[in-house]
Amino acid sequence: CDCLLTPTVPFSAYEIDEKRRAVDARRSDEYTVPANLAELPAVTVPCGVTENGLRAGLQLMAPKFREVVILSAALAFERETAGAFLLPETEAMP
Repeated sequence: CDCLLTPTVPFSAYEIDEKRRAVDARRSDEYTVPANLAELPAVTVPCGVTENGLRAGLQLMAPKFREVVILSAALAFERETAGAFLLPETEAMP
């Protein structure tokens, strides 16, 4: 396949003041580690909002040296969704 799409994390985001359970913290990278271990290009893009109003992301992975594939797919997704899941400028990190 040209590109693989997966969730970025296996659970929804937490509120800032919510205590994270240790088991969830250990699992937070289980979908992103495989790309790193296999030295595959990967990118995460915003893809929705959770039931508690927090952002959710999806991860795109491609074969080695095919960064253009995932970057093109990420751009196409953002164009098709009209950037609906991007942070407004006032919320953007510095």
